[in-house]
Amino acid sequence: MGVFDFLRGNKGKEEASFDPLNIRVEDLKKGDLFDYKLETWSVLEEFEYDWGSECFTKELLIEAGKERKYLTIDIEDGLELTIQDKIKLRSLDENFVDHLLSAQEPLKKLSHDGIKYYIDSKNYGYYRNVNTSSKGEECISWDFYDADEVHVITIDQWGDSEFEVSAGKVVKPNEISDILPKSK
Repeated sequence: MGVFDFLRGNKGKEEASFDPLNIRVEDLKKGDLFDYKLETWSVLEEFEYDWGSECFTKELLIEAGKERKYLTIDIEDGLELTIQDKIKLRSLDENFVDHLLSAQEPLKKLSHDGIKYYIDSKNYGYYRNVNTSSKGEECISWDFYDADEVHVITIDQWGDSEFEVSAGKVVKPNEISDILPKSK
């Protein structure tokens, strides 16, 4: 069974083979708890990007106290985790933003908070809340990484002129620990 089979409607099979003593970060879902940087985080919502060809990315809205972030789980080329905050589009370089808004396509590099980022990928897909019956929304997503691939910026485009930007860091799987499943 694939890591994200439960996202494709195989919920019963996933529950039958679920081992609560061997929960991996890929298994996180709404209601679960985990530790990251000496804080306990809870998963508030589950989202999915469907890139086609059986390629999916999982995104979780997480919370610790009053702080909210997004944990992205991508397993296409090996497990990659990022934790990001939503930021304002206008917080990016002014020339980059002007080009993005007029051309509907970003420049190949950008700067934010003194860090230079370079485009890594562009993907077309659908985005949906896993915990609702929504069919999803079409989106375009661009990922930018710094030269060391430690910092990441993601730009999602919805429709013709709506953009959402997230900035954060790549996280190692062992930085997320003590995963506790939602109590039934």
